[in-house]
Amino acid sequence: AIDIMTPMPAVHASVAAAGRVDGVTGKTIVLDPGHGGSDAGAIGPDGVQEKDVTLPVSEKVKAILQRSGARVVMTRETDVDVYGPDATDRQELQARVNVGAYTPGMQVFLSIHCNSFSSPSANGSQTFYYPKSDYDAALAQDIQEELVAADGLRDRGISEANFYVVKHTDVPAALVELAFISNYNEEGLLNSPEFQDKIALAIAKGLGRFFQDSGI
Repeated sequence: AIDIMTPMPAVHASVAAAGRVDGVTGKTIVLDPGHGGSDAGAIGPDGVQEKDVTLPVSEKVKAILQRSGARVVMTRETDVDVYGPDATDRQELQARVNVGAYTPGMQVFLSIHCNSFSSPSANGSQTFYYPKSDYDAALAQDIQEELVAADGLRDRGISEANFYVVKHTDVPAALVELAFISNYNEEGLLNSPEFQDKIALAIAKGLGRFFQDSGI
């Protein structure tokens, strides 16, 4: 007899629904999902918008961190401008910094973005920091190492940058560029819930490593 039963696909258990990490219990972390509202951010060749990647990834990171005992505040939890409509770039960025400044006991600020470049061949993951303390580069390094170990993409390393939100936040801060939304392959990955789960867990692990390594 021929078995015509179609095998059931393996049920995908969301990492964000079950994942936990060490090192973040009792820590206060502010997550900044890049762009939102009137600002779509970069847009991939198939039309995926950066703002629609950064929010779900941030939500997944938040879920893992909270389950692991951290206190997490997000600069936005929906598709909105943080400052409000028609804000200048500076007003919008300062509004994100202010969320952190008004969060009692904030210990780390992490902004989550997707990279973009004029050439679709540009690829990989990268993390930026502003060297305002002894801890900013270490934070970026821990997140970067966990991210590339999990996503298997090109390791573009960590770099200093004058980005407003990391420069003007008083605590250790980093801005992670998950992958290139302008790259056909990476755009598809960024839009995949499974890939989002994988990188969210990596980011949460990186944060846990930072707290354990730094003793903050």
